[in-house]
Amino acid sequence: MATESSPARDGAQPGAWLPGWAVPLAFAAFVAGVIALGIALHLQGRRAAEQIASETLRVTSELSAHSLDTWLTERSGDAEAIGSNPLLVKELDHWWQGEAQRAEYTPFIQQHLEGIRRVYGYRSIAVVDVGTDKAVFSSGAPLDAQQRSRVAQAGTGAYPRWIELPAENGAGLRLALARSIADTTRGTGHVLYMEMDLQWLVDTLAKAKLPNWGGETILVHRDARGLQILAPASGSGLQPLGGPGPVVESLLTEPGVSVVQGPNRHGVAVMARRENVLLPSWMVLSLMPDKAVYAAVQDRSKLLVLGVAVLLLLGSLLYAAWRRGDHHRHAAREAGLRRHYEQVMRGSTDIFFLTDNDGIILDVSQAGVDVYGYPREQLIGMNAQRLRPPEQAAEQAEILEAMQPGESRQVRIPRLRADGSTFLLEGTVGCFESEGMRYYVGMGRDITRQAEVETQLRVAASFFDRSAAAIVVGDRDKRVVSINPHLTKITGYTLEDLQGQPTVLLNAGLDPAGVERARAILKAEGFWEGEMHIRRKDGTVFPARLLVCAHRGADGQVEQHVDLFTDLTRLKQAESQAEYLAVHDPVTRLPNRARLEQDLPQYIAALTVQSAAPHNSLSLALVNLDRFKSVNESFGYAQGDVFLVEVAERLRGLSADLKGLYRYGGDEFMLVLAGNPVTHALLISQVRALLAPPIRLGAQEHPVSPTASIGIASSPEHARTAEELLHNVEAAMRIAKAQGRNTWRLYAPEMNASAYDDMLLAVDLRQAIDVGDLELHLQPQFTLAHGQPVGMEALLRWTHRTRGPVSPARFIPIAESSGMIAEIGAWVLREAARIWSRWRGEGLVPLPIAVNLSAVQFQAPDFLHEVGRVLSEFDLPAGALEMELTEGTLMANMDAAVDILRQLVDMGIQIAIDDFGTGYSSLSYLRRFPVSKLKIDRSFILDLGRHGNEEAEAIASAVIAMAKSLKLRVIAEGVETPEQRDFLKDHGCDEVQGYLYARPMPVEAATALLVQRTSPTETQGNFA
Repeated sequence: MATESSPARDGAQPGAWLPGWAVPLAFAAFVAGVIALGIALHLQGRRAAEQIASETLRVTSELSAHSLDTWLTERSGDAEAIGSNPLLVKELDHWWQGEAQRAEYTPFIQQHLEGIRRVYGYRSIAVVDVGTDKAVFSSGAPLDAQQRSRVAQAGTGAYPRWIELPAENGAGLRLALARSIADTTRGTGHVLYMEMDLQWLVDTLAKAKLPNWGGETILVHRDARGLQILAPASGSGLQPLGGPGPVVESLLTEPGVSVVQGPNRHGVAVMARRENVLLPSWMVLSLMPDKAVYAAVQDRSKLLVLGVAVLLLLGSLLYAAWRRGDHHRHAAREAGLRRHYEQVMRGSTDIFFLTDNDGIILDVSQAGVDVYGYPREQLIGMNAQRLRPPEQAAEQAEILEAMQPGESRQVRIPRLRADGSTFLLEGTVGCFESEGMRYYVGMGRDITRQAEVETQLRVAASFFDRSAAAIVVGDRDKRVVSINPHLTKITGYTLEDLQGQPTVLLNAGLDPAGVERARAILKAEGFWEGEMHIRRKDGTVFPARLLVCAHRGADGQVEQHVDLFTDLTRLKQAESQAEYLAVHDPVTRLPNRARLEQDLPQYIAALTVQSAAPHNSLSLALVNLDRFKSVNESFGYAQGDVFLVEVAERLRGLSADLKGLYRYGGDEFMLVLAGNPVTHALLISQVRALLAPPIRLGAQEHPVSPTASIGIASSPEHARTAEELLHNVEAAMRIAKAQGRNTWRLYAPEMNASAYDDMLLAVDLRQAIDVGDLELHLQPQFTLAHGQPVGMEALLRWTHRTRGPVSPARFIPIAESSGMIAEIGAWVLREAARIWSRWRGEGLVPLPIAVNLSAVQFQAPDFLHEVGRVLSEFDLPAGALEMELTEGTLMANMDAAVDILRQLVDMGIQIAIDDFGTGYSSLSYLRRFPVSKLKIDRSFILDLGRHGNEEAEAIASAVIAMAKSLKLRVIAEGVETPEQRDFLKDHGCDEVQGYLYARPMPVEAATALLVQRTSPTETQGNFA
């Protein structure tokens, strides 16, 4: 900057210190001021001219309106004087008295009226009879009937009234006064009609005009036809108002408008004013052309323009003289700037670039050469596009394209070095224009390292403020300097509480030896990590994970300590809960199977140590709850959990021999018993007694009595290892369940053989399905009253190729557990439909066939579609098939079951509930199901008619009564004795099925039964 100021000290011209733009700006301000002064004077003159014109218009319009009102008042006075003239009234009274009087007075009256018209100059004068609407006397232009009627209506008042009548040709207007004439002889009266010549209005306006005022005054009339003009220049005729767009004549007729400027009806710009007159629907308008308004301003404007031009000429001459002197000053300054520019380009640490409008580099500083890594000779002439990263090139180019000369912008952009690496440039880029060419100049510096440091600082600050860990920053003596918000959140301490305090203030429970070890590690490695307890401000303590870091300066000495710790309370609680749930059942809070597998080897090991004691064994009793699935299906899983919790509480009440109680599975509990094995078997009776009382479930507290199938195995009698003992007790439980439930079995070696045999039988069953070894047998169902067959139940049979017939009680459970039951059920349904269709084709009268549905088949998504397809394929009518479902199947999802059953009934299928009485149905549930038949389970039929079986009889009779109350048919299965039949008949059972009537038979035997039943004369009936 010193090089710029030195020429001024060497004798520069006064004022050379001014910026180069100051004089042009001053000249421009001078020119603008002169022009603004001229415009202001011109506008002032226009406003003055408008005020003068407005006042002239006001005086003219008011004078014209006053003259016109005076003339109208005089005419009203004429009408008042003539209408009340005693002579005229008297003559009219005589004229009305008779024909003789009329002949006498008619000339006088007519002569009187004509004299009035000639004296006053009226266009027409008449006397109209109000009663007949006739002009009894008239002089001048005649009136037609319609005009006379309007005159009679208008002249009923005591005072003169102005009226307007359409002219004879319909285009003009007749302006007149009407006034009633006093009449003493008649009650009707007469009306005096006096019509004016519109030329009188024009003449009145012409007389009221100011001399040499340069405008015109007109009358405007408004009626249903629109606006009409009456102007002195146009004569006495009304002219309709026309012209494109709104004109001042129409604008001034609007309410609230009295003065307006704009084009008139001839398209001439005028200033106009309105005044109202006494004549209704007429108004006076005074109009002055803008040329007359501003005539006085035009001469002043010419003088003003001449003065402004002279001032501008003088200013231009002065500015040209200054420019010549300024040229020499600029030359000297440019020389100094060039020397300064060379110093900047060579010695500055800033990057400097000069490019043209095409991006070609024209000059570059040495710092730019050093940063970009190109030789100076290569940079000059290079396109700056090569220095932009490809992904940023378009964006950076847009910045330059958007700039205008004289504009500059701050930039922070990445740039590309010769070796392909990038750096961050921060600086200013400007645009200027010289001799019609546009140039760009940029100056900045490499801030790559600075930006990296700023980023690291922002990340560190963000981490410090937002970290989920508590952070304490301490000085070299471990005294608190700063803490983050999360530390306050979890400990309650604020910076004011801790600042300057030792950081160990937060520690709680680290032993001295541990502290020394931590310090040694921190000194050697610079950090230490471990668990410890932290004390909150309220004195409570919580576990935490702590990381301590020591930051050293350039001299290797510790300058700062940073402690980070996180609260482990939830983690510790979760670990404890996870450890508990891993070995405990969340429902009953009992140890689970995993815990048993951990404890059992220890129990057996302890038994080995105590083997010298006589009669000392370890027994497992596996308690499997019977029909627990039905509890879940009937009452829901929540009530199922209530059931399990109550069972667990009862089992906890066993005798002291109980070493452990475990929840072994979904419906299983395991008892671990120690001591004499004989007492273990006796303990089972206690288990059954504890389970016997009913458990009340659901909102209605439905009583459910739990029973169990129990298996027992002992060590060392039955097993030496934990795995063997568990395997054997499961085998014993399965046997107990297979042999009728609600019983117990002690393990025997052959039980494992039974489990192995089940696996072999499952493989053979799969093969039997594939090759078609399964078949249907049919057992007839009979009416109890007459013993006639009314239906048949389809029963599945399997004859094994090597074993012979296999009982359904043997292979059906295997099919259910292996998932084959759905495929078997679909086959049974299709086979039953085929048999019924075959009977119909042979001309027999088929009986309905009942098909048993499994829960898996009933709940399948495509079950209804499959049923519909079978019915359609074999064209089965309604009533051909009956489907039997257990209570448990229906109660699994009652709402869905009701919907499915209704759709089956709509297909023509009858529904029966099988094994009724073994589940937990109630009367309210049965009402919801569209069933037609209840089937009493064979277990209740077995003991009917025997002495001492009152419970079975009570259940059977209750089921029959319930069905009758719901209007359902009842069928009893397993009827084998006359006593059973007689009991059922006495209690109203409808149908029976059992060996007493017929055993299950092959299809051919059932067909023969139908042949015997059908006589040659019988028709096909409803099933044909």
